[in-house]
Amino acid sequence: MGNIKFAGLWSAVPFVSSDAWDRGASVSASQLWWRTSRLTHGTQEAEREYVDVQIAYPSHGSTPPRPPLRSTAACRHVPLPAEVILYILELASTTATLQVDTSALLAASLVCRSWSVPGQSLLFRHIDLRSQPSYAAFAAAVSPATPRGRALAQGIRSMRAVLDPAQPLYLRARSFAHAVTLCPKLRAIELSCYGTPPPPATKACDARTFFDEQALAYLRAGPAVSSLRFANWSSDTDALPSLLAVYPALHTLSVRGAADVIAAPLPALHAPALHVALEPPLAPALLDWLATGPPVRSIDFTRQPSPELLERVLKVHGPTLAGLALPSLFPATRALVRAHCPRLAALRVEHAWTSASVFADAPDALRHVAFGTDLETSLAPVLAFVRAHPGVERVQMMLWKRSPGERDCHPQLEELRALCAERGIEFGVDTDVRAFRAVAASPSFFHL
Repeated sequence: MGNIKFAGLWSAVPFVSSDAWDRGASVSASQLWWRTSRLTHGTQEAEREYVDVQIAYPSHGSTPPRPPLRSTAACRHVPLPAEVILYILELASTTATLQVDTSALLAASLVCRSWSVPGQSLLFRHIDLRSQPSYAAFAAAVSPATPRGRALAQGIRSMRAVLDPAQPLYLRARSFAHAVTLCPKLRAIELSCYGTPPPPATKACDARTFFDEQALAYLRAGPAVSSLRFANWSSDTDALPSLLAVYPALHTLSVRGAADVIAAPLPALHAPALHVALEPPLAPALLDWLATGPPVRSIDFTRQPSPELLERVLKVHGPTLAGLALPSLFPATRALVRAHCPRLAALRVEHAWTSASVFADAPDALRHVAFGTDLETSLAPVLAFVRAHPGVERVQMMLWKRSPGERDCHPQLEELRALCAERGIEFGVDTDVRAFRAVAASPSFFHL
């Protein structure tokens, strides 16, 4: 931008050079003003005019400014499709541990009318029932008598429930079973039982169990569930056999709780393959059932099993095993895995002091690896493993910190990240063990 002062008579016209116009210079009416002053030279007095012209030069390559165009057509509001809004809200409400942030969905469902239905459908995708009042509110919300209730019921995919007679207004087993029948597309159930089951409703039944004939009838009339996570800390020994009899086509089964509360025998499953999560020590009835059940594709040990237990399980299911998760991998354990699991494709080990042994003699078919390490453990075995195995597709690392103030960057982290990027390997780092377990236990990582 430049300022040029011209002097002349009133009839003089402001002048701007032609090359300035070629460069897009512009003179604005608001930038042009006249100033009159009286000059004295000797005995003659002349009146001259001074013009201050402000010339603005646009940046190189741009075009001269033009007046804005006025459109006669009114602007229309084009709403986003419901599927796009649903996808955005789903991504925004998923935490690092792959859980649902219900507070974010509650806030999103109150933003506007177009966000209300997608937000509520995501809120009702995962249901949590812990008391009779929560069951009553849920049954009223998904009532099949209303179109809104039917729409919400169609979006439910998983349900978590707690049966604990010691709590006030605890959830009854019949109420839980009836809630299951209200969800036609339910696929996963997470159930926890505590305490002592209530006394039977009739004197004809002497056994104390959560699931009487009426509750089991409700469950049989409900949807075909493919995933069951069952934790039994109660005295009911018939709960797991009853649930397995209702859902014989399970693909995923997780069993936790006391080892002496499983009655024998357990009913057989008819699934082509099974993914199990077990918490040692295991009940003898469960071990016998695993030995005669369907082939197991993946096993997740939430606690470190004894070498005898691991050998017994791997001798039966090792040839078909594709995924294995262990807290630690000791030399004896590594030898068992190497000897009995020739098709192992996914391996997860959490503890930092065993990360080197994971890659020392890894199976050749390994494609997904999740391991724990700390700042003092070298990543040289990991780097050598990635270079020697071209079939590796994913590497997930858990970085343990011994103190809160310790830095969260391993000295060899960038080298491993660059190597994975060079070979097209998906690489991730977690400092939260909950996020690490959630990612390494997801079907995309573990169920190969």
